[in-house]
Amino acid sequence: MDKNRSIGFLNGAIHRGAHRYFEKELAELHLHRGMINALKRLYNNDGISQQELSISMLVDKSNVARIISRMEEMELIRRSNDPADGRSKIVNLTQKAWTLQPFLQNVFSGWSEILTCDMTEAEIEMLRHLLRKCIENMNKYFAQKGAADESA
Repeated sequence: MDKNRSIGFLNGAIHRGAHRYFEKELAELHLHRGMINALKRLYNNDGISQQELSISMLVDKSNVARIISRMEEMELIRRSNDPADGRSKIVNLTQKAWTLQPFLQNVFSGWSEILTCDMTEAEIEMLRHLLRKCIENMNKYFAQKGAADESA
């Protein structure tokens, strides 16, 4: 198969490039990709449970626990007991994390600009549309697999 026609290969190349970009741009902050992913989710939905964070990141609970433990040590998040469920933890960003948001947003935007620099607005909108469809298809697949796994 021609790797330039393989959607998986092309997606993987962009994914690897993103890791290199973010590692370079965020080196001085000592943030790894799991932390970046968690911060992006929490900036959009601060105060969610650790389990909700795990689901939104598409990462298992034990990995999220390690990520947020490290973030807690770096004073980027605070965990507290969920008043509605004592077994659950709520994750909140600290002021330190909120202070980083404008810088991080510029880094995130910079990556999008790199990827789309020679595209028209129509091409960018089509790319967004197609990527959203890919995500929908992926989510359907995993939802079906999850349901199949539960019934097995």
